Amino acid sequence: LHELFYPDYALPKLLRSINPERLSIAVALERMRAHLLNVKLKAPYSASLYSVIFHGPPGTGKTTLLEALAASADVSFVEITPSDIVVHGTDAVEGRARAVLRALSFLTRTVVIFDEFDQVLQTRTAGGTQRASVLSFLTPNMLPKLKKLYNSAKDRQVAFALGTNVVRRLD
Repeated sequence: LHELFYPDYALPKLLRSINPERLSIAVALERMRAHLLNVKLKAPYSASLYSVIFHGPPGTGKTTLLEALAASADVSFVEITPSDIVVHGTDAVEGRARAVLRALSFLTRTVVIFDEFDQVLQTRTAGGTQRASVLSFLTPNMLPKLKKLYNSAKDRQVAFALGTNVVRRLD
């Protein structure tokens, strides 16, 4: 990972002035790498980091950074997209989502990215509904399952990431 970053010391300083608790991307990736390798870091970075949301315009390297993380830690990389959920048609969406998440629950030493999951995890309206799509009804069911994956990631040395273009629309 060290070879991927061109350090710009002004940008992290600016980001800390806006949000003091926000980590630089380099620190976040190194903490995730330590988690994958089961390496204990010293304070203030001693808490494991095993999930992250990368957001930004298309083509900015969100997925590529996670592929590099997996390669540098010599672990597997899995990319899940909404098309992986609808591959068997709209009638099988819920069962397929359940099967994919169950398969993910068996992984160890892996970087997993949920890429372009905006439609699946978009904010619901006040009435509990959201814009209709093939995947939109999965939101209430996906959130508890994703939380369960998150809770088990610490012990299994798995790092989960969500890649999205529109972070403000996520539930």
